[in-house]
Amino acid sequence: LISAVGPLLTPELFKEISGLLNNANDLLTADFVKQIKNLINSLGPLLTPELFKEISSLLDNANSLLTKDFVDLVKNLLKEAGPLLKPELFKQISSLLDNANNLLTPSFVNETTGLIDTISPVLTPDLLLKVGSLLNSAGKLLTDGFVDETNTLIGNANSLLTKKFVKETSDLIDGIAPVITPELLGLVGGLLANADSLLTPKFVNETKGLIDGISPVLTPELLTQVGSLLNNAGKLLTSEFIDETKSLIGNVAPVITPDLLEGVGFLLGNGTNLLTPKFVNETRDLIDGVSPVITPELLGEVGGLLGNANDLLTKKFVNETQILIEDASEILPVVVKILGTL
Repeated sequence: LISAVGPLLTPELFKEISGLLNNANDLLTADFVKQIKNLINSLGPLLTPELFKEISSLLDNANSLLTKDFVDLVKNLLKEAGPLLKPELFKQISSLLDNANNLLTPSFVNETTGLIDTISPVLTPDLLLKVGSLLNSAGKLLTDGFVDETNTLIGNANSLLTKKFVKETSDLIDGIAPVITPELLGLVGGLLANADSLLTPKFVNETKGLIDGISPVLTPELLTQVGSLLNNAGKLLTSEFIDETKSLIGNVAPVITPDLLEGVGFLLGNGTNLLTPKFVNETRDLIDGVSPVITPELLGEVGGLLGNANDLLTKKFVNETQILIEDASEILPVVVKILGTL
């Protein structure tokens, strides 16, 4: 043993041992020894056989965990995480922990516990499978472009969420809360179910085509005119006007029979064939020609003439005139023939 140890007992080793003893001598002050003694006395009750068994079991488990692959993974993780572990990060984590500590009040913990108890029955394996499928689908959606747009949206929303806006929204929610009854939610559910059956690919395509078609027409000028029209209509639709309109519709309704509608349809069909560009131009020229003649005085005279004609055109007068015309129609050819020979 002495032969084996001899080469190790060099002057350098004795210098290191001397330095170690000097450091130990400086460390082993009366205060340090007292603190160590107090620490041992404090730990004494904890160092039970059960604790040593648990530590032994923990070491056994750790031994099976600390494989070469696991160690390599930890090394790679530390290597990648190293640049992130800056003082600024630790400050942020410290601030986060402080905020979390302020948040985790007994009241908050109780409310969270109640919430967890409420949703636990809902978190079935089927629901978790659906959520997993949803997350997979969302993964394809979360592209760089989508994330950038979302960041922009959040930035805009942040400038919108002022104290005034939050207060107004809170007042609005308080106002509509009494209206949102279970009955209303049931109606909305039925409406959504019907809408789901309506929103077929065909319907969506047709609606998109319709929107594309009318978009060029919906100019700011048109919307301004529509707004003005609605304002005027609002002034027109008084209670008196609505009552008069209802009365008028009630009086006219019995007259609008299927036969009348058929006759009107036939008349409109003929009118469409008649109203050619040529006919319209000729009619316009005719109206321009007679307009100077149709004075208020002439219309007054025509009105008087129609009044007299109405008194004259009795049923008896019409029958007598019809008989006279029929008799004259038999004599007229003979008279024409005689006049022709003269």
